[in-house]
Amino acid sequence: MGKPAGLVLYLGAVRRGEFESLLARGIPCAALLDANTKLKVPALPGFRFVETFDFTRPKAELVARIKQIRAAHGLGCLLNVIEHYVEHFAVATNQTPAFLGVNLQGQISAFALHFRDFHDETEVAKHGIE
Repeated sequence: MGKPAGLVLYLGAVRRGEFESLLARGIPCAALLDANTKLKVPALPGFRFVETFDFTRPKAELVARIKQIRAAHGLGCLLNVIEHYVEHFAVATNQTPAFLGVNLQGQISAFALHFRDFHDETEVAKHGIE
């Protein structure tokens, strides 16, 4: 049998509907939540752990905490689902060797896809292109 997968670590905040399918599949989840978030975070009883971190602190401290979590629990995926934390996520993934460059490219690709879709919809509306 192979090594168990590392956990999925949600960064900043998490909302209902963003984690249930992972837990249902037996994928271990945890959260490093922003101590200052105004979002209503749902109860997370299936998570391995839920910690808070002050995201106004220097980003180097965030990276250090993520590295500590990875060393203690294993880390299969760092996941950001809230737009407000994209910069924190980019810094963390670019300074955490296992994730070097992967996330930032994903963020850029996602932006490009959204821009393309918006542009295509705008062109259809403007020119009546079907």
